[in-house]
Amino acid sequence: MNGLRKWQVMTKLTPKQENSVGRPKMFQSVEIMQEKIDEYFKDCKESKEPLCITGLCIALSCDRVTLLNYSKDEEFFSTIKKAKLLCENYAEKQLYKGRNVVGSIFNLKNNYGWREKTEVEHSGDIRTGNIYNIINQVQRDFQENSRTPLALDSRDGVDEGRTRQAEPVQKVS
Repeated sequence: MNGLRKWQVMTKLTPKQENSVGRPKMFQSVEIMQEKIDEYFKDCKESKEPLCITGLCIALSCDRVTLLNYSKDEEFFSTIKKAKLLCENYAEKQLYKGRNVVGSIFNLKNNYGWREKTEVEHSGDIRTGNIYNIINQVQRDFQENSRTPLALDSRDGVDEGRTRQAEPVQKVS
């Protein structure tokens, strides 16, 4: 048996692990991870503890980043997705129970991508078009109210801070 093959047999690495770089996975199979997840949810139910991502990480002996990294692996994706959905469902149900609503909202926003939606209604004129047409309209509005605005030159922008009388506005087409 050559040296490389002997080393492979001694360490019991799979062909996939032979070519991988970095630390070996904590969970060699989805089944092992699922057992730990099921145990966590069972313990939470018995002790009436909340279901949360941090608790799940503690049960899996990993941190949040490691859990996220596992969720990127196609093999573990659905297992972690289901576990996170159960935690999210617990947090959402807390909203309806009226207990610690602010904490539940914080959790849902920061862990599950929830966001508040704000709608803004606008009434009045919306001016669109060439910026020089808009500037000319503003100048006309000021002139109608007996005010003299800073003169703007459509060729080179604002008149570099010098104040002068506005020239008659020529219609730009």
